[in-house]
Amino acid sequence: MKRLLKHFSFWLNGIEEDTPLPYEIKHLYFNFHRINKYISFGGNQFANKRAFNFEYSPLEAQFFNVEKYDRNFSVLKLRTLVENLLDDSFFYKLFLNKKIYISYFGENYRFNFINS
Repeated sequence: MKRLLKHFSFWLNGIEEDTPLPYEIKHLYFNFHRINKYISFGGNQFANKRAFNFEYSPLEAQFFNVEKYDRNFSVLKLRTLVENLLDDSFFYKLFLNKKIYISYFGENYRFNFINS
């Protein structure tokens, strides 16, 4: 999990460098696509029942191929990954006061929490 966390945080850090997260974005979505084995990331100003269209959808490195690091990845592991990511002060500040959603893409959200 440490190796996966390292690569996942590097991926998100690259997104932030290329396309900084706008202040107006209050809802962040991490979606696990179990068929293609990747994670997508995006955000909206307002809550959205299903995240197909994002106000904030970074162009660079939009998908993280999780299968390279863990062939048995699941949405439960994604939640743990995001929670561990918040232990890093950079991401903690970046996601401060934002609601974070974790799900299978296109389905209702399995987990959500507020980073405060």
